[in-house]
Amino acid sequence: MVPANRPAPPALRSAIVDCNHCRERAFVMVLIDDRHGIMAGKLSADADLTSRMLELQKGASWSEAKSGVEGNWETITIGK
Repeated sequence: MVPANRPAPPALRSAIVDCNHCRERAFVMVLIDDRHGIMAGKLSADADLTSRMLELQKGASWSEAKSGVEGNWETITIGK
């Protein structure tokens, strides 16, 4: 979690657990502000780095941000 001194609220932890990023591989969660975060990691050892934006919704739940990108996944290709 970045910043490291900021614990994830319970609702954000729940949203992270529901995401494929944290089930089998290491990932990073960056809190952009009080309402937005970006999760990034590899879904498998040979996969490209991908990211997902989460945002705080009404009712204090976190879910995928509505970015207009199908599935809200962005693939980041590094060094290819």
